[in-house]
Amino acid sequence: MTISFRNHYRHYQLIGNGPRWVIALHGYGESGISFHSLAAEMSREYTFICPDLPLHGKSVWQAASPFAPTDLEEIIRLLMLEHRFNSLVLAGYSMGGRLVSCLAANNRLPIEEVWLFAPDGFHRNPWYWIATQTGWGNRLFRFTMQRPEWFLKSMKIARSLKLLHPGIYKFSIQFLMLEKAR
Repeated sequence: MTISFRNHYRHYQLIGNGPRWVIALHGYGESGISFHSLAAEMSREYTFICPDLPLHGKSVWQAASPFAPTDLEEIIRLLMLEHRFNSLVLAGYSMGGRLVSCLAANNRLPIEEVWLFAPDGFHRNPWYWIATQTGWGNRLFRFTMQRPEWFLKSMKIARSLKLLHPGIYKFSIQFLMLEKAR
């Protein structure tokens, strides 16, 4: 599905048929489909709208036009009108969690609950900064998401040398294999 906003088009997934509505915002380098498993599991109680953020997934955002938090707020209001609901749950993973926390802090939307999954922005992580704020980091991150084999091998070696926490290793393996399957 798509929604038009000032000559931009936001693609989104609509999942579930529950009476409560969730706007779910994905992380960097992902798309709205990232919330598919959670939305399917909770589809009786919630209806999920999972948009592709600008420059992600199938959304079309004109490069010359910057994306502002007020734009996201307006898009959410358009979705509320389109689907006829008056209050919502905001859910966000990683970068989406940062956006959700900004929207919640502004307090201009009728938010019932906020769900944050590994939200970005509460702690400065130098690796995240490199991946999102430098050109070479962006290219390396994109390459790794498309071809994770080299990274998986490096993590396996680091794990065998006890340089990597087992939980981080397990989470990363599951995440990268899920991305590879898409």
